[in-house]
Amino acid sequence: MGAWGLGLFQSDYDYDIIDDLTSEVGLRQLEEEANKAAAKHDKHDKKPTKTDEDDYDDRGVHYSVFADHCSSAEAVEVVKKYMEAGPLAQLVAKYEAKLTGPGAAEAYHPPQYILVLIGACAMTLGCTLAPPFLALLKKLYATAGLMRDAKAQMHKALHGGPKDAFVNDGTAYDFGSLGLHDTMAAGGPPDEDTMYPESIYGKGGVKMMNVQSPGGFPPLPPDVMADLRKKMQESRAARATPQQEYGPDVCGGCGTKEGEGGKELMRCAKCKVRRYCGRECQKKHWKVHKGVCCAAAPGM
Repeated sequence: MGAWGLGLFQSDYDYDIIDDLTSEVGLRQLEEEANKAAAKHDKHDKKPTKTDEDDYDDRGVHYSVFADHCSSAEAVEVVKKYMEAGPLAQLVAKYEAKLTGPGAAEAYHPPQYILVLIGACAMTLGCTLAPPFLALLKKLYATAGLMRDAKAQMHKALHGGPKDAFVNDGTAYDFGSLGLHDTMAAGGPPDEDTMYPESIYGKGGVKMMNVQSPGGFPPLPPDVMADLRKKMQESRAARATPQQEYGPDVCGGCGTKEGEGGKELMRCAKCKVRRYCGRECQKKHWKVHKGVCCAAAPGM
């Protein structure tokens, strides 16, 4: 289950729920009808081929309960009017009834989480929310299982000041969550939020974008993460190549176990892992070592 941020709409978990809700309220059928109607009025008046029919999603209208997944401002307006005509209220009533139903606490997609996401999606469309539903959102969001930034976003929308909060007057609300591609373009999530920080792999190495997802496994505990960093750094330092065949406990340049004059081997000042008998070996070996050298983890 992937996630690229800790906010709303920044995980496959949220996207799966959004996709299910979109189908559940009948928007897929509405979308199909809109695309078929558009195809009939194609200005070239050609008969659609099988490829054309399979390609509706690539060139036609997209409807979703989440405004950012709609194909245009016109599509958002269609969905908004459709949802306000009854499906939104029916959806809320359905999942509100599940709050006290059997298995609610153990559900992979808990009803309280779904209700908060329904509310957030409706806000992006600019739907006017019924006062009882707004009151329910204020009651649920803090304990619904939202991630850190998502919880802050909902708090801002529901309790923020005049310039920050959702205005329940038909105005669409922007939570400010970046999609996957925009997150990648911005350099990815902060290192401290990722499940496997870049510091494990070294600057310029592999960076895992995944952060903790709602309903997913939590990040590794700090002490386990620190130990993993140390082992990864030792592994890089000891990795055998034609020019680097000595383990981390001997001089990386010549393989000796002692420094000059029988002294203890000196350590690389940056990574604290690679050892050398003296400055000359360190200088000679740097061309090889710089490719794997990175700052030591805190406490090393």
